[in-house]
Amino acid sequence: MEETKPLSIKELMNPTAVDRLILASGGVVRDFIGIFSNAINQARERGEKSHRGPKIGAEDVNLATGDYDPIKREEFKLDTAGDRESLESAFQRLVAFCTEKSKCNIFLVSQKLTGNTRESIDQLIDLRLIHPVKSRVTLKKGAAGELYEAYMLDLSQYTASRKVHRFQIIDLNAPDKDELIRKSSLIYSD
Repeated sequence: MEETKPLSIKELMNPTAVDRLILASGGVVRDFIGIFSNAINQARERGEKSHRGPKIGAEDVNLATGDYDPIKREEFKLDTAGDRESLESAFQRLVAFCTEKSKCNIFLVSQKLTGNTRESIDQLIDLRLIHPVKSRVTLKKGAAGELYEAYMLDLSQYTASRKVHRFQIIDLNAPDKDELIRKSSLIYSD
């Protein structure tokens, strides 16, 4: 019987695809597996003869993330029965802020934030539609002493927005990420 050699990540995925998959899953194992499975299907459908080659690439992960969004939306509906309308509305305002106003995948909220907006953010974290990035952020300019928390909008919400002029995707592995998120333009208030 012929022994098979196990696949390595380097043989299966481009380095940019690995980074994109981690970003897309937001650190949630279930999302990682679901998006990874969809990315494999995307690469298979594309075929080996494509100019991108046989490995899973970042574009395959982007497409897979978009395909995974309806699954998250269905879970959203099931998990939010009573508050669905208000929570959906709060989420749409947040997506609009990130994609149209700040044009960035990261947003900041004051650590002092309370009330409906705080409750909505906490629920959206539980629903895996936003992801915590950093619990303590100070601004470069203004609001001396004010502390903020940084969050990332789920990749499925802005894969198309990256084509929008000047939309900034802050790479959480970048050495300058901490500096990039210290902008007042990223402060979200509902």
